[in-house]
Amino acid sequence: MYGPYDVAGGISLSENKFIFYYEKTDEQGSYQYVNINGSPYGPYQKKGTRPIVPSLHKGNFGFSYYDGKEQAWYVNINGNVNGPYSEVSNVYYSEHGY
Repeated sequence: MYGPYDVAGGISLSENKFIFYYEKTDEQGSYQYVNINGSPYGPYQKKGTRPIVPSLHKGNFGFSYYDGKEQAWYVNINGNVNGPYSEVSNVYYSEHGY
């Protein structure tokens, strides 16, 4: 069992992985996390109303997130972090593996 969370979504399953994002709010603000096979990634500062949208395809995963301290966006693809970027979109895997 996972939770409790303020918000959860973006649930994806593959043959050997599951992934979802969730939000938690405390006295310091609202933060987002990504959970991959029970391991949390984050916390990531929430930027506006945009949620993290994780992508999973044949065991490959990816997601973009905002780093409030760096004031920049990053992309995590299979554990490899790329960035900083001034803006990014959501990461999606296709049947071609990208």
